[in-house]
Amino acid sequence: MYLNSPFHTFFTDLASEKSSPGGGSVAALTGVQAVSLVLMVGRLTLGKKKYLDVQNQVETMIEKASILKESLLGKMEEDVIIFQEIMDTYKLKASQREERLKKALKKSAYFSLSMMDEGYQILQLAKQIGEIGNKNLISDAAIAVILSISTMEAAAVNVRINLKPLDNHEVTQDIETQMKELFIKAYKLKEESFKVIDLSIQVSHP
Repeated sequence: MYLNSPFHTFFTDLASEKSSPGGGSVAALTGVQAVSLVLMVGRLTLGKKKYLDVQNQVETMIEKASILKESLLGKMEEDVIIFQEIMDTYKLKASQREERLKKALKKSAYFSLSMMDEGYQILQLAKQIGEIGNKNLISDAAIAVILSISTMEAAAVNVRINLKPLDNHEVTQDIETQMKELFIKAYKLKEESFKVIDLSIQVSHP
C-alpha cells in the first residue's frame, strides 16, 4: 500500500478528502520516526573507541529497535485496513451490524493499545541510548523521547474513540487499566530521561 510507494504518496492521501489514512497511521509513523532516531544514535555509537564498553548493549538495543520499526511500519498500513473494516460494518443491515461492529471496535481498540505499548518500548530504548550512546547525538535521543511519548498519546486517542461506542464495561476497564499503567510509567520515564540526557542546548519541555 504505502511501504513500497514513493514517500509523498502517503502524505498526499493523508491530506486528501479520503478518510484514511488518518490519525492511527500518523501515530504509527511518529513511532517509526522515534525508533529510527534510536537506531541512528545506536549505529553511530558502534565501533567508536570511546564507547567500546557498551557495544554489546547497543547491539542488543539496535536489534530490539529494528523489530519495533518494522512492526510500526506494518501498523501504518494495518490501521487503514482496520478502519475500513469498521466502516464496512456500517453498510450492513441493522440486524447484522451490532455484533460485527462491536467485534471490529474491540479489535481496533486493542490494536491501538499495542501501538501505545510499542511507543513505551521505544521510550525505554531512547532513554537508554541517551545514557550510553554517542554524546554528539544527545539531542536526537531527546527528540526520540519526545516522539515516543507523542506516539503513545496519539494512539491513546484512538483507543478511547473506539471504547465509547463499544459499550463493553469489562473490555473498557481492562484497556483503561493498561493505559493508565503505561502512562504512569511513561511520564515518569520521560522526566528521568531529561534528567539523564544532559542537553548541551537549552530546551524547554513540559
